[in-house]
Amino acid sequence: MLALSLGALGATQLGLAAHRTLAERFSVAATVAALTERPRADAAVFAVDVYDHTIPWNLRRTVTMVHYRDELGVAVDWEPAKFVPDLAAFAARWRTEREAWAFVPANAVERLSRELGIEMQVMARGPQYAIVKKP
Repeated sequence: MLALSLGALGATQLGLAAHRTLAERFSVAATVAALTERPRADAAVFAVDVYDHTIPWNLRRTVTMVHYRDELGVAVDWEPAKFVPDLAAFAARWRTEREAWAFVPANAVERLSRELGIEMQVMARGPQYAIVKKP
């Protein structure tokens, strides 16, 4: 009984330590927490070429998906207005929005900005995603 108890305690401690180490790879919570300002309620927020299911939860708002359908393809078909089909259409929306924010792959900010011809100001960067806004 003592060996089982010590083994369970050790496994629990190991799990907690691993969670703290890996949590930033599986959630945008730490990246959102690093923001010095948040998107206003009427600001457009996009998830470009990626979608993390914790984005709407951490921002407490709906996010417009760009180019990435994957497992949410059926839901995109239900509400096509909440989806931008390609990067060119996203760039056009980015230019016309008064205030716009986006979640993009952390290593793609400069490439997307250059290829699409749009300015992006990095507001926070985590291991998986960068949060950018329209300057």
